[in-house]
Amino acid sequence: QTAFQLVLRKQSSLLPQARTKKEQHLEFCQALADVKDGRVSAENKTEIFDLAALAIFKDLREGMSEEEQEEELILEDGQLTAQLHHYLPTYWFKALENKKPAVRLLQLEEWDRRVVQSFNELTREELQEEECTTEVRKIVFSFRLETELNALAATRMFIERVRLAPLCFSAQYQAEMWSVDKILKVLVVINAGGFHVYRLGGTPMLLSSFNFETLVSWQSMNDMLIINIIYTSKVDMSKRREKLRFLTRESVHMKNLLSKYGEVVLAQIIKRMKE
Repeated sequence: QTAFQLVLRKQSSLLPQARTKKEQHLEFCQALADVKDGRVSAENKTEIFDLAALAIFKDLREGMSEEEQEEELILEDGQLTAQLHHYLPTYWFKALENKKPAVRLLQLEEWDRRVVQSFNELTREELQEEECTTEVRKIVFSFRLETELNALAATRMFIERVRLAPLCFSAQYQAEMWSVDKILKVLVVINAGGFHVYRLGGTPMLLSSFNFETLVSWQSMNDMLIINIIYTSKVDMSKRREKLRFLTRESVHMKNLLSKYGEVVLAQIIKRMKE
């Protein structure tokens, strides 16, 4: 009965004009599963603790009555130890299985302390823009400027951050990347975070990642997707321009998806300029 499992995943984080609560809840469940399954590539573990804090805030608020909603939520060290496995990556806990009980306990206490710290900082303290350097903190800072912090806002912030990770809410295509001297079979991933290229294999390896500030243009010619990028050379730190060519029968679909994401990014830039 457990030999096969059918999993339905949303391949895009492009939003319709309006989402129902059920649709948003499904997106949150997928985003949380991505965190637990280790698909979210974070700058450091702090981002994972911040995401866990947002998910916990959401769950706590949703379980409260209207009267309780008015009360300020404060967490203390030791309150979350038994619930951490619901919010943190599963492989973290598997790595503890062969450790001594005392070592496991110390690690759980440390994770608990970090999540509680994130929770209180994100939900209660006044965030300073210059201190919000990670993607999660930038998103929370921006949201808190515009809206009241509640369960719905926490849900949206959680999804907003997870959808930027290359393997989350992404459309994936097999293609051949053509260069002057060789042809390489690759996995092309497109999502809200940009255009990502992986080397195909048992465990795909990320070769390059380009966000929408790096992508200049894209076009489809027959079965060829041509991407124009501007990047900073690691040698002399100069700006360089390059064309990437991918042979795939899905080039038109890939071009259209990039254009839709590009329109969203442009709208966000215009909104920030007006502010």
